[in-house]
Amino acid sequence: MLLCHLILVYVKDLGKSSGRRFAADLNVTIIHLPHNFCKLKPAVSGISSAKVIINTRSGMSDKEEVRRRLAKIFEANGVSAEITLAESGVKVAELAREAARGDWTVIVAGGGDGTINAVASAVVGSDKVLGVLPLGTLNHFARDLKIPNDLDLAARAIISGQTISADVGEVNGRIFLNNSSLGLYPTIRRRFDVACLLSY
Repeated sequence: MLLCHLILVYVKDLGKSSGRRFAADLNVTIIHLPHNFCKLKPAVSGISSAKVIINTRSGMSDKEEVRRRLAKIFEANGVSAEITLAESGVKVAELAREAARGDWTVIVAGGGDGTINAVASAVVGSDKVLGVLPLGTLNHFARDLKIPNDLDLAARAIISGQTISADVGEVNGRIFLNNSSLGLYPTIRRRFDVACLLSY
C-alpha cells in the first residue's frame, strides 16, 4: 500500500535577534492533491525509451558499475535507455530540463532526495513520467513510495510502467517533493555532505 502525505511547511522567524525577518521573504505555495488521487494508476503503455540521469556524488556506490548494470537491464527488456553520469547537482538539473524537452517516455533520477527533487522539478508540468532509482544516502522519497533499494528491482519497477500521482510543493519558485527545510537543518546537512565526501 502506498501512503500519501500532506505536505506541511513550517516557517520560523529566525531573524528576530539580528533585526532581519527572513519569513517576510518567503513565498510558500502548496499544491495538494486529494488523498484519493494518490493511488496506483494504470500502467503507462509501451515504455520504449528512458533518459537516466545518475548523480555521481550521491551515495557510495560505483556509478560506472551502476550504469553498466542498468544498460543491460533496460536492453534485456526492450527499452532504449540513454544513461548519463552527472558530476554535480547543477548538471543534474541541466540534463533534466533538456530531457523534458525531448522525446523520452520516462526521465529517471538516480541518486538521493536532492537528485530526485532536481529531476522532478523539470518533469512537473510536462508529459514525462518520473522514474526513481534510490542511489543516495537516505532515500526518504523512495522509501515513502516503497521503491526497492535493490538496483535491479527498482529498474524493473520503472520498466513495468506502473505509476502513481504524488503531491508537490513550491517555495520561492522552487519545486519540492517530500520536504523543504529552512534554518539550521540545511547548514547541518551541507556540513554532513562535506564530511562524507572528505571521509570517502
